Amino acid sequence: MKIWIIGNAPNKQNIDHLVNKEDIVVRFNSPNPSCSLRADVLFIANAYENVRSRKMNINKKYLKKNTFVIYRFSLKGVFSLLKKQKIFKIIKYLYRFLFFILRNNLHHFKYKFFDFNLINKIASDVLKTDKEPSSGFIIIYYFLEKYKDAKIIMHNFTFEGWDGHPWEKEKKYVQRLIDENKILHI
Repeated sequence: MKIWIIGNAPNKQNIDHLVNKEDIVVRFNSPNPSCSLRADVLFIANAYENVRSRKMNINKKYLKKNTFVIYRFSLKGVFSLLKKQKIFKIIKYLYRFLFFILRNNLHHFKYKFFDFNLINKIASDVLKTDKEPSSGFIIIYYFLEKYKDAKIIMHNFTFEGWDGHPWEKEKKYVQRLIDENKILHI
């Protein structure tokens, strides 16, 4: 089995012909339209700012009929991030999160919330940082651990973006995985 983890950087090459029907394709948030592969798994960073913003619109043409959605933050995880906030902000998040799901027609997909403790473990034990790991890094780590015999291929990753992620540490860790032939980067 191959697992294709497709980042949202601009597509440098067309890889459609390399992906088989049996392969699993993982996409993120609003999939970059420069890559036409449709997602088997969609990982959504449903942090407060992303849910609040109307910028994250998910184009269903990049999703399969049976796409499985993984939300990065469980409600418990969001509440722990917002614990110092006023109750009004928490209620507002719940409203906006539900509206986000309905606006993007995600309510008919099967879903799960990612384990918030695993995200913290990846940050502290794997990357040795107090910064939040990127969604791409979380998914790479998750699939490496869950599907040890699968061939994991990453595409459209640049290791840059929001400055709250430890990009350099992630890049070094992934390069080590590439050097050890645990993953492939196209």
